[in-house]
This record gives sequence, C-alpha cells and structure tokens, in this order.
Amino acid sequence: MTRASFFTTSREDGGAEVYLRTVAAAAAARGIDVSCALPAVPATRGLCADLTAAGVTVVPANLGVGHHGRWGALRSIAADVVGTMRVLRRTSAQRVLISLPTPESSPGIMLGCALARRPTCVVFHLANPDLAISPARRRIYAAGRSRRTRWIAVSHDNRRTIAAAFGVPEREIDVIDNGVGAAASVPAEAARRKLRDDLGLAADAKIALTVGRLTPQKGHSTIVAALDRLAAEAPDLHFAWAGSGPLADEMEAAVGAAGHARRVHLLGHRDDVDELLAGSDLLLFPSRAEGRGFALLEAMAAGLPVVTSDIGVLTEVVEDGVTGTTFRVDDPSDLADRLLAALRQPRALAAMAGAARELVRVKYSERDMLDKTVSALLGDEAQ
Repeated sequence: MTRASFFTTSREDGGAEVYLRTVAAAAAARGIDVSCALPAVPATRGLCADLTAAGVTVVPANLGVGHHGRWGALRSIAADVVGTMRVLRRTSAQRVLISLPTPESSPGIMLGCALARRPTCVVFHLANPDLAISPARRRIYAAGRSRRTRWIAVSHDNRRTIAAAFGVPEREIDVIDNGVGAAASVPAEAARRKLRDDLGLAADAKIALTVGRLTPQKGHSTIVAALDRLAAEAPDLHFAWAGSGPLADEMEAAVGAAGHARRVHLLGHRDDVDELLAGSDLLLFPSRAEGRGFALLEAMAAGLPVVTSDIGVLTEVVEDGVTGTTFRVDDPSDLADRLLAALRQPRALAAMAGAARELVRVKYSERDMLDKTVSALLGDEAQ
C-alpha cells in the first residue's frame, strides 16, 4: 500500500481546506494510506474531524509560523524543514502533497521533502495578483524544486501569477482545475419559502447570496458601498452573507451605519449552503482575489445565476453575458449597474445559469480534479 503524507499550513477553514478535505478523502478511498500534517488550532478542529472520519491519520504539526525580520524568517524555514522531516519519518510516507493556502506559506516544507528525497506535489491556491517574492526567497523555493517535485496551480490565471512571482516558466507548472461534484437535489420552492421565513421576509423578496469568509479578500465592502443605490432602485432586494471571519463585527457595524441592517443578513458559518443556494435568486461574488472559487463553482453547478467581479481567475469560468454577469472589481457603481441590469432580465439570467451549469459539468467536475490529482501524487505508480 502506498503511504502518502499531506501537509498544510492552514490556520483557518476556507477554500484551500475544502480542497484538502476532498482530495485527502478521495486518496484514502482509493486505497492510499493517507496522513495529514497540519496546525492543531481551534479553526482547524472541524477539518481534523472530517479528515479523521474519512480514514486519514491527522498529525499535529505547527508549521508555517511566521517570524519578523530576515533572521526570524530563516528560523521559521529551518523549523519547518526539521518538522517536515520528523513527520515523514513518523509516517514513513513514500509520497507527499503540500497544499499551500498562499504561495509564500512555507518553503521549509518543500525543502524538507526535497532533502528527504520524497516525490512531492505542491498545490498553490490563493495567489494575489500583486504577489511579490524576494530574490532570496526565490532561491529558497528553487532549492526545494528537485526533480521529484511538481508544482500544480488550480487555474490558468493562478499559474501565470505564480510563474511571474517566482521567475519560473509557465510550462513548468501544471494546471489541475478545481472542480465540484453534482449539486445536491434540493426542492427549490420549499427552500425559497424556508429562507424567506427564516429571515422574516415577504414571499416575493429577492435574495442575493454571498458565500465566503468575512475577510478583505472577499470584497463584502464593495457591496456595502453600493447599498444606497441598490436599496433605492430595488427595494425588494435583500442580501444574505454566509460565512464568518475576522471582519464580521466590522461589516455588521458598516451595514448598520449605512442604514441597511434590515436589508443585509449576516448568517455566520453555515453547513446548509446547498439549501441557501436553492433558496436564493442569484450569487453575488465580489472577490478581490481567488484561487479558483469553490463557492462560485458550486452555485453554477446548482443552476444559480452568478454576478461576480471580473478578476482573471473568475472570468476564466464566467464569460460575461454567457455564463454569468461580471462587474469591475472594487467598483460599487459598476456592481450596482450590472446587478440591477441582471435582475431586470430574468429570462437572460436563467439562460446564463443553464449554460453555467453545463460548463461546470463538462469542465470543472470534482471527479476530473480528483483523478488528475491522485495520478500526479502517485506518479509512475499510476501508469
């Protein structure tokens, strides 16, 4: 039996962790002995529980702890090298997958795997468009890119950003698109009634759902800045925000200060996103940066119309006027223009939602993502 260790520096629970859950569980289901090394912090308790339930051995490992200053950074990298090699000895792993929430998370894990001569896949998730890597850090990452290492991006835009930041030719980075499974079968009418009843809204109220952690990256503040106009021109439109995060109190205060506390409903963390998707009129996705965006793909798979910012990674999936509606990122006026125009054309919205559902089924399936990732992990063994 092949033994594989998965590593992550995650200290929260978002899209990169959805990926880790899905891929680790799939590898275990395919007969691979999987262990997963990750920080044991309150935010990862749910992740650890899900991994354990899927047959994955969880190994607490305090990796990716940042320290200030040049020498602090070097100490952190050295600690991660040592910690990684300890995990590899403990698990007797023959192969490794490193899931990095951000590209600069931890070169020490890569170096440890290279020194241990383990075939390794490094999967990069969120790569901000302005990602900048210092020459010294580039050299450290280059040292970790042995012949046994494959770099994997989760989108083509993600690959371009990583290649430019690290000075690596794009052809040396593989792309395995994130994918989602078939949408759960949820009775739409019942879901619509329940969501409106839960929020105390009229039966004909329109709901724009936003799914994502309350962080600057997700762009909720762009919605807040557009609320005055949206309230004036679409008085029956409400906003439901599913997700928790460090900006929860700040966003609640901003919505209240703008006078729209009854229009914006902060739902917190939810485990019933399928029902929320079925009960809403559209997904409003104002992100400033994404790896691929599982929430967007899930909405499209469910046949929910999408209105999203025009960052490159999202426009790979959402073609304006074909599979959804896009607006200029960080532009509240354009968000309002495009959202209001979409609401006035329900037939066009429905047609785009149908095209989006088919696109996800054909090009962004979870099975395809898992088959390609497990094959990359196994390397020659998969032949």
